[in-house]
Amino acid sequence: MNLKEEISMKTLTLKSYALKMTALFLGVVLFASCSKDKKDGPSGYPKDVQVEYKVTSVANVTSGEVIYDNETGARTTINPAALPFSKKMTVKVKAGDVLSMSFYTGTSGTVKLELLVDGKVVDSKTPSSSGSSIYDVVSYGFE
Repeated sequence: MNLKEEISMKTLTLKSYALKMTALFLGVVLFASCSKDKKDGPSGYPKDVQVEYKVTSVANVTSGEVIYDNETGARTTINPAALPFSKKMTVKVKAGDVLSMSFYTGTSGTVKLELLVDGKVVDSKTPSSSGSSIYDVVSYGFE
């Protein structure tokens, strides 16, 4: 075997090795990136959760309009709602459901809005205004 043939054989062996390593690498990546398909929806749904909506005055607000999602999925409006306001309930939720509460008042000041699920604060806002009104929303989506 001459030098040219020997170099050609080594090059071919190197290319073959590189091709095998590339194929192995791609196989590992593809295998690792595959996940088990979910045939059912997210586990644990539908489920009952304890929901609490809270509005408290931080400064100068005594009442306002509260609109929240109730136990049946409909909206409940309380106007005027005296502050502090709190509503606790048990709600059956499905994956993808969203619960929310909004607050509006035509006065200036500061309020704190909280949405709790199973005793944990999942959304909280503290809107304030030195102008003529306050409006904000807290919400939570179940995944």
